[in-house]
Amino acid sequence: MKSYDHPITVSHNLGIVDYGAGSSVQLIPVPPGMSSARIEFALLDVDETFTDDTTEGAVQIGDGTDPDKFFVASTGVSAIDTAVSLDGVTEAGKFIDLARDGNGGAALTFLTVTMVAPTGGTPAGIANTTIVVSWY
Repeated sequence: MKSYDHPITVSHNLGIVDYGAGSSVQLIPVPPGMSSARIEFALLDVDETFTDDTTEGAVQIGDGTDPDKFFVASTGVSAIDTAVSLDGVTEAGKFIDLARDGNGGAALTFLTVTMVAPTGGTPAGIANTTIVVSWY
C-alpha cells in the first residue's frame, strides 16, 4: 500500500551506458497507481574514465519535452572502478506531481533519463547507470 510515509523506492538499472559514444535516452515507466515521485539520486559504476575536455557528461531526468526538468547532475571526471553517487544537486529530493508535471499538464506515464555525452577532445566514459526513485 502506497503512502507518503512509506514510499515504494526502486533502483532502476539502465545497464552499461557508453556516454563517450554520444547522448542517449531511456525511459522509466511510472508504476500503476502512483501519483507522485521523488528522484533520490543517480549512481554511476564507472567502467571507463569520463573526460570533460570541453563539457562534462551528465545525467538528466525530465518529462519527455524538458530533458532536465526534474534532475540534472554532471558526471565530472569519474575514474574507472569507482562508484559515483550523483546526489549533490538541488533537484534531488524534489517532489514530482505525476498528474500535473507532464507536457501541457497531462499525466506522466514515464520519466525520461538522458545520458549526456561529454564533449571535446576524445569523448569517453562508460558506466553502469542506476536511477533511484521513490514512488508515491
